Amino acid sequence: MIFCACIVGPSKRSDPLFDHPPILCSGLDDAATVRALAPNDIDKLKNAQLKQALTTSIGDTQNEPSNAVLLEELRSVKQIVAEVTSLKKQVTQLSEKLDHAYQVIHQQQLFLKSLDSKERQCNLIITGLTEDADEMGDTDDAKIQKVLEATGCSEALERIRWARRRREGQMNAKRDRS
Repeated sequence: MIFCACIVGPSKRSDPLFDHPPILCSGLDDAATVRALAPNDIDKLKNAQLKQALTTSIGDTQNEPSNAVLLEELRSVKQIVAEVTSLKKQVTQLSEKLDHAYQVIHQQQLFLKSLDSKERQCNLIITGLTEDADEMGDTDDAKIQKVLEATGCSEALERIRWARRRREGQMNAKRDRS
């Protein structure tokens, strides 16, 4: 049985069918409710209610697409949902690969930084100190002579000169004079 809440009010229409006060049924506004009416319920309805029920039923039927159209739309929606699901899986896989690539790059950067820091420890460069060319001399003998002169050890310098002369003399003595 259908529950119908009716509101009765003054008539504003000049239509002869609506000479009596209009009855608005809130229960007949939807097509499913109209289709569910039993024959006994239809007999109990008044003219205005029947007209509203027919209008609702016919208007709703005209707007309703056929079952074939609904099935086709349902299939297309299912296909779109399947595509979206597969795309979500692909995005998840790609994001996992991207995260793995970021981790590998980060590890390689850490390795290169540690390798660079080890190399820099071995090659310590102090800024602000200039490396001048060797001012003392070109040979080791010249360097030793300058150090001994700067320290004031002239005796040692004389002994070194005497030893050199002696060696040079010995070398000259062994030379073949023929």
